Amino acid sequence: MTEPRLPGFARAQRQALARAAGPLAESEDDWTRWVLDYATRVARPAWEHYHTRNSRGSRAGFPDWVLWRERVIFVELKSEGGRVKREQWAVIDGLRAAGAEVHIWRPSMRATVAEVLR
Repeated sequence: MTEPRLPGFARAQRQALARAAGPLAESEDDWTRWVLDYATRVARPAWEHYHTRNSRGSRAGFPDWVLWRERVIFVELKSEGGRVKREQWAVIDGLRAAGAEVHIWRPSMRATVAEVLR
């Protein structure tokens, strides 16, 4: 699922969305743990994964995770109110132009994540 680009979407509006999300307003770290747990413990066969822990010296904007099994997917994880930065859009658009499957997932998208990773 593709996240729409919302250039005029102010920080206060993103924060209001996060507050309105209630229990879904979890941190990106908690969200990451949920996705990784689903990919490696629930999905069968389990997905292999890669994440750059120290991004110094790496390409700015590269997606958070690379997952592979019968196909390769790139995943950018965001909290409910987190925004995709310009550098991230540049990499995401480039990967998609090259035919890659790239996802931007938020906590409110658990059903979509489960469908993609099943």
